[in-house]
Amino acid sequence: MSIEPINNMKYSVKSVKFFHSPDGGGFNCTLFKDGKKVAYVHDQGRGGCLHYDCLNGWDFGTYDFDLVVYDLVEEYRMKKEAKKGIMVKVPYGYQIISYQ
Repeated sequence: MSIEPINNMKYSVKSVKFFHSPDGGGFNCTLFKDGKKVAYVHDQGRGGCLHYDCLNGWDFGTYDFDLVVYDLVEEYRMKKEAKKGIMVKVPYGYQIISYQ
């Protein structure tokens, strides 16, 4: 699960943990850049921006990483769910139609 949004740098997420919250759900994960850990990311599940605990002086500058991280986490979730069941492509994305 990786994406190349900026200057061919490869970003990915690992250690994704989902949880329930009063307003839906949230997640915690670790953000990697070119295979190196750069930040811990926390979505409180209350409808705000993501919170970043940057490591080793990493700074994402003026770029809004929220959409990048959401895409990476969604890709992670879909690949994890795909292992559990049979997925088919539908007009708006993918859907699991049955579980093994």
